[in-house]
Amino acid sequence: MNYLTESAYCDIICYETQLFALKDNGTVEVWDFDLPTLFPTNIMSFRPVIIDFDGNEFPRDKFSTQCYLVESMGDLLLVNRFIGNFVNSEGFAVDESDLGIEDTQPLVCPYRTKGFHVYKLVSIRNTWEIVESLGNAVIFWVKITLCHCPLRIFKGVNPIYYTDDNWDQMNEDYLYGGHDCGVFNLTDGSSKT
Repeated sequence: MNYLTESAYCDIICYETQLFALKDNGTVEVWDFDLPTLFPTNIMSFRPVIIDFDGNEFPRDKFSTQCYLVESMGDLLLVNRFIGNFVNSEGFAVDESDLGIEDTQPLVCPYRTKGFHVYKLVSIRNTWEIVESLGNAVIFWVKITLCHCPLRIFKGVNPIYYTDDNWDQMNEDYLYGGHDCGVFNLTDGSSKT
């Protein structure tokens, strides 16, 4: 099996002296460079929950996902971001053909983040379990850099602060810039932009 051409990598992180490489096909490869091998020492599948906080399934034809790896207080987290490909003026993900003129003007790229799910690696079972609270922490996305900081002033909010990282669509119209920014509350699934 050729690991280099099978699927593209979308995120990597060093964690506990190993390299974790997230692929766009939903697998996470673990590379231990202390071992004399040119192949991953472990390959884990990631099967995300695809329901929102109201129990509704994110329709795959109206949503895309982006995943990120981040270390938090000694744990390895996998953050799954759900993005409505076309979102109308009421905030609902719709088919592109359903957008009216009021939804597309002045918008050029009407995609919008609609939610996040966070998973923690349970290495003893080689699985990912869903995280319902960040504890005393907050996750920030700034441009294409992901950082995780201790929570000091945002108590009780359980937030994920995010910025637009959809560079392909933003670059289609450089005057538009990034619009998909906001705060997502992991406790109740609400967003503020």
